Amino acid sequence: MNPRKPVLYTVLLLLIYCGALAQTPIPPADYTRVTDSLHRMQLIHFQGNQNSRPPLPPAANLPASFKRSALQLRQQPVQTIGQSARSSRSLATVCFDTSGRYFMQEDTMTYYVTNSQMLADGNVLISGEWASRNPPYGSGGFLMKCTDTGTLQWNRLYDSVNHRSYGYINYYRSLELQDGSFLLAGGTNNPVTQNNDVIITHTDNTGNIIWSKTYRSKVWQVGTSGSGDYFYIQDINQDPYTGDIFLSSPHWSDGYNITKFNISNGAVAWSKYYNTWGAIFDRPIGFDITSQELVSFSSYTTGGTGISMYRINKNTGDTIATRFFQPLDATNSNGYVGFLNADGVTKLNNGNYALYGPQYKYYRWGATDTADMYHAGVVELDPSGNFVQAYSFRNPYSSNSYNTVIQVFKDGSGVFSMLEGISGYTANVYYVQFKNGQILKQRRRYYLGEGMPNENAALRLGDGSDLIIKLLGDSISNINKIEFLNLHISDTASNCLGWDDFGTYTEPYKVVPVNYGIRSIVSNDLYESTNKTLVTWNTVPYELPACRQVSHCDTFSLVPSADTICVSGSLILTARKNPECGASPFLKYDTSLVQSFKILNDSMYLFNFKDPGEFKLYGSIPGCTLLTDSVKVSVRRSNGQVYLGKDTVICPGNTIQLNAHKGYKTYLWQDGSADSVLQVTQPGIYHVLVSDSCGNPFRDTLEVKPHPPIPFDIGVDTVTICEKDTIAITAPPAFFNYNWRPNYNTNGVTKQSIRVAPAIDTMYYVSAEKTPGCYVYDSVMLKVNHSTAINLGADASFCSGDSLVLDAGAGFSQYQWSTGSTARKLTVFNTGKYWVKADPGNGCKSADTLQVLQVFKNPVPNLGADGPLCEGTVGRLNPGIFSQYSWSTGSTDSAISVAQPGVYAVSVIDQHGCKGADTVTIDRMIAAPTEFLPADTTICNKSKYVLKPARTFSSYNWSTGSTGSSVTITQANAYWLEVKDPYQCTGRDTIAITLKDCMRGVYIPNAFTPNNDGRNDVFKPLIFGNLVKYELNVYNRWGQLVFHSTDMRRGWDGIFQGSLQSGTFVWTCIWQLEDEEVKREKGFVVVVK
Repeated sequence: MNPRKPVLYTVLLLLIYCGALAQTPIPPADYTRVTDSLHRMQLIHFQGNQNSRPPLPPAANLPASFKRSALQLRQQPVQTIGQSARSSRSLATVCFDTSGRYFMQEDTMTYYVTNSQMLADGNVLISGEWASRNPPYGSGGFLMKCTDTGTLQWNRLYDSVNHRSYGYINYYRSLELQDGSFLLAGGTNNPVTQNNDVIITHTDNTGNIIWSKTYRSKVWQVGTSGSGDYFYIQDINQDPYTGDIFLSSPHWSDGYNITKFNISNGAVAWSKYYNTWGAIFDRPIGFDITSQELVSFSSYTTGGTGISMYRINKNTGDTIATRFFQPLDATNSNGYVGFLNADGVTKLNNGNYALYGPQYKYYRWGATDTADMYHAGVVELDPSGNFVQAYSFRNPYSSNSYNTVIQVFKDGSGVFSMLEGISGYTANVYYVQFKNGQILKQRRRYYLGEGMPNENAALRLGDGSDLIIKLLGDSISNINKIEFLNLHISDTASNCLGWDDFGTYTEPYKVVPVNYGIRSIVSNDLYESTNKTLVTWNTVPYELPACRQVSHCDTFSLVPSADTICVSGSLILTARKNPECGASPFLKYDTSLVQSFKILNDSMYLFNFKDPGEFKLYGSIPGCTLLTDSVKVSVRRSNGQVYLGKDTVICPGNTIQLNAHKGYKTYLWQDGSADSVLQVTQPGIYHVLVSDSCGNPFRDTLEVKPHPPIPFDIGVDTVTICEKDTIAITAPPAFFNYNWRPNYNTNGVTKQSIRVAPAIDTMYYVSAEKTPGCYVYDSVMLKVNHSTAINLGADASFCSGDSLVLDAGAGFSQYQWSTGSTARKLTVFNTGKYWVKADPGNGCKSADTLQVLQVFKNPVPNLGADGPLCEGTVGRLNPGIFSQYSWSTGSTDSAISVAQPGVYAVSVIDQHGCKGADTVTIDRMIAAPTEFLPADTTICNKSKYVLKPARTFSSYNWSTGSTGSSVTITQANAYWLEVKDPYQCTGRDTIAITLKDCMRGVYIPNAFTPNNDGRNDVFKPLIFGNLVKYELNVYNRWGQLVFHSTDMRRGWDGIFQGSLQSGTFVWTCIWQLEDEEVKREKGFVVVVK
């Protein structure tokens, strides 16, 4: 859980730093108030300056850092182009800003303000923990609604009932819901679980409790606490689409949690924590809620620091996509600019996300560390997570880090504050107001004996000013009070609001993507814990005397130190404004022209430029309307010292150009010419005098000497090669502009080395330059010898058993085949690549290659096995598919028909021209199958008859369509069967089947004589027909079952329990004949002995 703020008896341990309570008089009386707001008043009949600048405190009482020279200040980044209009002061109507410090106190209570929030109606909601200052000591949570100057509207205190030991409630998060009710969230101790649990309380718009619940995490062990897990609620928001509540919180080393709640009753919809690979701490920064997703950001620590961006399905908590980033400062290190803690995420008006929080280097790291601190940073990413910008707030002041807070608003403006301890409860607090990385106002307020347990994020009021609410523990008066500090950009320096400071500046850094991932996602993290029953009551804190300060801006202009400057010069820009205006102008200009920018004081700025051009700068400060002005400065280039280059040489008949380069205002050569270049044709000493746009003179001198002879040789004059040979010709190095000719069978004409393959005798020439205009030349003769060509023919294939003769031809003195043969001809039998090289005797060689692609297998025709032929049939002999056929009968068809015994032969040729043959013998004629079905017959009506042939055959084809060896007959008809025997002889036979009426049914006797005389000894039904279901039961007069059977072949023999029975018995019988319904009957049977 978040380390909670202690009760009164521990307050002095946490009140580390403080500042002086400064009081200035309330606003002057000689004006007429037109509106009711303290913060914006329109004054009529203004008479002079209402609030002159108070004098600075004695220098001896100021820290050394405040007295440093303005020249030590650092560069501050600025923005792009804005509007321009000259504004003049109007004495008729002036708009005043009233800033101030306002206080609220209750004598018996201390209110640890840990959260503040602007409400939709313009009032302020404050929450945190209360602690009683007098016995009996107690503590709990509180919720307070007041105006932005501390006027109370109502105050609610909350505590649990019946707790026997110390307990606390700290509502350090609050939320105004869509229906105007409030949601409080924070921590509370739970004596049952021995944990510091999460508490969430839903109240109406006056603080009355609707419901309240506590929750714990599955990772907390019994007897430990949420504080040990460093668990606290970082962000909590209501879904604008569904009304559900989402919160995010860190675990110590188990990633960070996101939980979804039902606003109606606090039930957990889902709760998960997300583990990043190797992360020691993974602290959520905040999240945005879209129609389908949560876009969540966190700051994690591995060996350095990083930022994660998760897109999460808000209905299930499952991740949709992840991105990971690493911040890097100007030295490509992320040791300083990573987030130490997180203050929040703001979705800007442009749709981007601003992530912000304190950074790591908030104090000096040893005696040798003199670098300025990195206190807080802002990272801006677009909706897809692409980097837009990032900047740090730096200054030379050390801080305690936990009083460092930064808040960014939707328009890109914000407030950064930090505390610099001096001694005890005395400290300087620095408040910096900024917009899009440009500091608009910074001040230092001196707190004397006023400890601050924590600093809260600034609130943006409707008039554009900023409000900071916090608890002050006054160690001098022993009074704990709530401070409402209201600041405007236009404030002038005073004891009430603080003194101008220029020590803070912004420095850009970058954020780069890195490859990282989620190690695990664990469900069911938070669940409801032992609940607390809360009671609530009202108290009424009262207001204390306050200090207020009135300022206004009605005059603004920008004055440059010069209208025209050189790039190497500096421009000082002065912002002129009325003395009652403490605002620093918001400057906009094209940063691409600016080399550096420095703030000299509250109204003077130093610019240095990197490129010439027309520099236009716009400035603005707030008044009744936005006061604007613009200036235009011409920036001209100064090339500095002129340089003609190194001394050089010239070849006879050449011309070289001396270049003094454009960009100077005037040129004067030794011959009186005034161009930026001079054409030189003779050796000599040449000089030029130039001046830049600022009138600065520059001179340079260069000597041109005659060029000495140049050696250049590409080798022997004649080279002999063979036709189709390629040879490289290389010119000497250290030259340029090579040119070869003719361009005949070469791979280029402008290279130092070329490759050529002439087919005839050819002379090649080359020229090159040693220095511009100094040419050299050489040539070489290539004589080409020829050799008779060898033609082995095209690649070929042949049939198995054939061969191919390869002939290299006559006219050669030597032959060399790939097989090792040295003969002129080569006979080949197998597939493969065969080459030959032959020497005609002139040093050249001829060669050719042939590949035997395939050796085809010979075709294999198949006429079948020898055997008989069925009488009365014609056989068909088909050897297969080939290109040509030749039969012993003289036919050339692909198949022939035969009707007599004999020997038949065929020869075939396939598509490759390969040959094959086959022979078949028909040795006899055999008769077809006959009389294999039984004689005509008669069967009972509704009975079945299995019909099958008397012998076994190879195939069956019944008139019923069946192909089985038998069929079941139930109808009268003539049935035939066609069969084939093993020799494929076909025969057919027919049978006629008629029907007759036969007895059908079940008949049950009414008496039987079980005397073993072989007649009527067993009681069972007489059954006629095919039975598919049967059950017989026999009962005696007492209803006992004496016999049961489902086997129609088994009957009752009159025996029951080992004794022969007599008398009358009841039977029941259930049966079903084939194709009939189920029947049930009962009756009597007499056992006659």
